[in-house]
Amino acid sequence: MAIITAACPACKGTGTILSPTPKPTRSALPQRRSAFLKWTAVKPGEVLEGTWRGTRQAEGEHGAFALGELTTDAGKGLTFSISTGLRPIEAAQIGARVRIIYNGQGTSKRGYHFFKFSIFEQAAGGEWQEIPS
Repeated sequence: MAIITAACPACKGTGTILSPTPKPTRSALPQRRSAFLKWTAVKPGEVLEGTWRGTRQAEGEHGAFALGELTTDAGKGLTFSISTGLRPIEAAQIGARVRIIYNGQGTSKRGYHFFKFSIFEQAAGGEWQEIPS
Protein backbone atom coordinates (compact mmCIF):
# COMPACT_ATOMS: atom_id res chain seq x y z
CA MET A 1 0.00 0.00 0.00
CA ALA A 2 1.12 3.50 -0.76
CA ILE A 3 -0.03 6.63 1.02
CA ILE A 4 -0.89 9.41 -1.36
CA THR A 5 -1.79 12.97 -0.42
CA ALA A 6 -4.02 14.40 -3.11
CA ALA A 7 -6.23 17.38 -3.76
CA CYS A 8 -9.92 16.71 -3.26
CA PRO A 9 -11.99 18.96 -5.56
CA ALA A 10 -15.27 17.87 -3.94
CA CYS A 11 -14.22 18.88 -0.41
CA LYS A 12 -11.96 21.78 -1.52
CA GLY A 13 -8.99 20.51 0.44
CA THR A 14 -6.46 17.72 0.52
CA GLY A 15 -6.84 14.22 1.81
CA THR A 16 -4.82 11.12 2.45
CA ILE A 17 -5.65 8.16 0.27
CA LEU A 18 -4.50 4.58 0.80
CA SER A 19 -3.75 3.19 -2.60
CA PRO A 20 -2.62 -0.27 -3.73
CA THR A 21 0.98 -0.56 -4.91
CA PRO A 22 1.16 1.39 -8.15
CA LYS A 23 1.31 -0.56 -11.39
CA PRO A 24 4.61 -0.40 -13.28
CA THR A 25 4.84 2.29 -15.90
CA ARG A 26 4.64 1.37 -19.57
CA SER A 27 8.41 1.62 -20.01
CA ALA A 28 8.99 -0.81 -17.14
CA LEU A 29 6.85 -3.51 -18.76
CA PRO A 30 8.51 -5.99 -21.11
CA GLN A 31 7.91 -5.10 -24.73
CA ARG A 32 5.74 -7.50 -26.74
CA ARG A 33 7.33 -9.18 -29.67
CA SER A 34 3.94 -9.66 -31.26
CA ALA A 35 0.74 -7.71 -31.83
CA PHE A 36 -2.18 -8.29 -29.48
CA LEU A 37 -5.37 -9.36 -31.23
CA LYS A 38 -8.71 -8.37 -29.66
CA TRP A 39 -11.53 -10.65 -30.78
CA THR A 40 -14.01 -7.77 -30.59
CA ALA A 41 -12.08 -6.11 -33.43
CA VAL A 42 -12.34 -9.19 -35.69
CA LYS A 43 -15.28 -9.60 -38.08
CA PRO A 44 -17.23 -12.88 -38.10
CA GLY A 45 -15.95 -15.18 -40.83
CA GLU A 46 -12.37 -13.88 -40.72
CA VAL A 47 -9.67 -16.54 -40.82
CA LEU A 48 -6.46 -16.49 -38.82
CA GLU A 49 -3.87 -18.96 -40.11
CA GLY A 50 -0.27 -19.65 -39.18
CA THR A 51 2.16 -21.61 -37.03
CA TRP A 52 0.98 -22.39 -33.51
CA ARG A 53 3.49 -21.28 -30.85
CA GLY A 54 1.53 -22.44 -27.81
CA THR A 55 0.05 -20.78 -24.77
CA ARG A 56 1.43 -18.90 -21.82
CA GLN A 57 -0.10 -17.68 -18.59
CA ALA A 58 -0.55 -13.99 -17.85
CA GLU A 59 -1.72 -12.12 -14.76
CA GLY A 60 -4.38 -9.47 -15.04
CA GLU A 61 -6.71 -7.35 -13.00
CA HIS A 62 -9.12 -10.28 -12.60
CA GLY A 63 -6.52 -13.01 -12.05
CA ALA A 64 -4.58 -15.43 -14.24
CA PHE A 65 -5.59 -16.13 -17.84
CA ALA A 66 -4.13 -17.89 -20.88
CA LEU A 67 -2.71 -16.22 -23.97
CA GLY A 68 -2.20 -17.98 -27.30
CA GLU A 69 0.63 -17.17 -29.68
CA LEU A 70 0.66 -17.68 -33.43
CA THR A 71 3.02 -16.63 -36.22
CA THR A 72 1.33 -15.78 -39.52
CA ASP A 73 2.72 -16.74 -42.93
CA ALA A 74 3.93 -13.14 -43.29
CA GLY A 75 6.08 -13.63 -40.18
CA LYS A 76 3.92 -11.43 -37.97
CA GLY A 77 3.51 -12.64 -34.40
CA LEU A 78 0.02 -12.49 -32.89
CA THR A 79 -0.98 -12.88 -29.26
CA PHE A 80 -4.61 -13.36 -28.27
CA SER A 81 -6.63 -14.34 -25.23
CA ILE A 82 -7.73 -17.96 -25.02
CA SER A 83 -11.42 -17.74 -24.27
CA THR A 84 -13.46 -20.86 -23.49
CA GLY A 85 -14.29 -21.30 -27.19
CA LEU A 86 -10.57 -21.40 -28.06
CA ARG A 87 -9.47 -23.91 -25.44
CA PRO A 88 -9.44 -26.82 -27.94
CA ILE A 89 -6.47 -25.15 -29.70
CA GLU A 90 -4.34 -26.13 -26.70
CA ALA A 91 -4.47 -29.71 -28.09
CA ALA A 92 -2.61 -28.61 -31.26
CA GLN A 93 1.06 -29.53 -31.48
CA ILE A 94 3.47 -26.62 -31.05
CA GLY A 95 4.86 -25.78 -34.47
CA ALA A 96 1.78 -27.14 -36.29
CA ARG A 97 -0.16 -25.14 -38.86
CA VAL A 98 -3.49 -24.01 -37.43
CA ARG A 99 -6.50 -22.19 -38.81
CA ILE A 100 -8.91 -20.29 -36.57
CA ILE A 101 -12.20 -19.11 -38.01
CA TYR A 102 -13.93 -16.50 -35.88
CA ASN A 103 -17.68 -17.20 -36.00
CA GLY A 104 -18.82 -14.15 -34.03
CA GLN A 105 -20.39 -13.81 -30.61
CA GLY A 106 -23.14 -15.85 -29.05
CA THR A 107 -25.32 -15.36 -25.99
CA SER A 108 -25.93 -18.07 -23.41
CA LYS A 109 -29.35 -18.84 -21.92
CA ARG A 110 -28.34 -16.77 -18.90
CA GLY A 111 -27.44 -13.77 -21.05
CA TYR A 112 -23.63 -14.08 -21.02
CA HIS A 113 -21.76 -13.23 -24.22
CA PHE A 114 -19.11 -15.59 -25.59
CA PHE A 115 -16.94 -15.94 -28.70
CA LYS A 116 -17.47 -18.80 -31.18
CA PHE A 117 -14.67 -20.37 -33.21
CA SER A 118 -13.93 -23.22 -35.62
CA ILE A 119 -10.38 -24.51 -35.07
CA PHE A 120 -8.41 -26.65 -37.51
CA GLU A 121 -4.95 -28.25 -37.50
CA GLN A 122 -3.13 -29.22 -40.69
CA ALA A 123 -2.28 -32.92 -40.82
CA ALA A 124 0.95 -34.31 -42.27
CA GLY A 125 -0.76 -34.95 -45.62
CA GLY A 126 -1.80 -31.30 -45.90
CA GLU A 127 -5.52 -31.74 -45.20
CA TRP A 128 -7.19 -29.67 -42.50
CA GLN A 129 -8.74 -31.52 -39.56
CA GLU A 130 -11.12 -29.80 -37.19
CA ILE A 131 -10.06 -29.91 -33.55
CA PRO A 132 -13.17 -31.04 -31.64
CA SER A 133 -14.41 -28.82 -28.84
